[in-house]
Amino acid sequence: MKIRIATADDHAIVRDGIRAMCLAEPAFEIVFESPSVDGFLKLIEKNPFDIAIVDIQFPDGSGIDLAAKILEKNPAAEILVFSGLMDEETILKAVSAGVSGYVSKDASLAELRNAVMAVASGEQFFSMSVGQILYKSYVRKQMQGSTESKQNTILSDRETEVLKSFAEGLSYKEIAGKLFISPRTVETHKENIMKKLELHSLADLIRYAIREEIISL
Repeated sequence: MKIRIATADDHAIVRDGIRAMCLAEPAFEIVFESPSVDGFLKLIEKNPFDIAIVDIQFPDGSGIDLAAKILEKNPAAEILVFSGLMDEETILKAVSAGVSGYVSKDASLAELRNAVMAVASGEQFFSMSVGQILYKSYVRKQMQGSTESKQNTILSDRETEVLKSFAEGLSYKEIAGKLFISPRTVETHKENIMKKLELHSLADLIRYAIREEIISL
């Protein structure tokens, strides 16, 4: 079954690029395109899709608000942001709204394709630059201190190093070489990080940080 994709971007050249990517990938099917928030919402009812690729800025609204409305109408949909906005506040708001991925418009269409495949498989996908911004925001807020009720979730220095390395896109082997530990030890640290926070992915980690006010919007 093909992955049904809908796009929302007010720039025709971006929509053309995404359409070309979909036509070149047998697993993808472009369902509809819209240059506006209002136009996209009007097309939702009669045009089911699996993934929405959305920009952030539109003349008639925000892609973040659009993402929230899409998920309200169709909780099973996956939202992938494809935007040139790379500031911390925008990225955190998008993650908080429930998007499954955030790809910079500086990325290649090959990376966007990989993002679509990952999100379609139920995973999260963030460009390396986005992951670094999320990580730095998390660490900065964590270093500012937390309440006693959150003390049991504070990561050790080594766990923080491992988390930073994963956020930078390094593999288990690369992290092991960087920190002079074995890949198995890297895996153990990652398991401990997720166990402490009761999370399963970087996106879950950032949502937790927002919810617990470790990161403020």
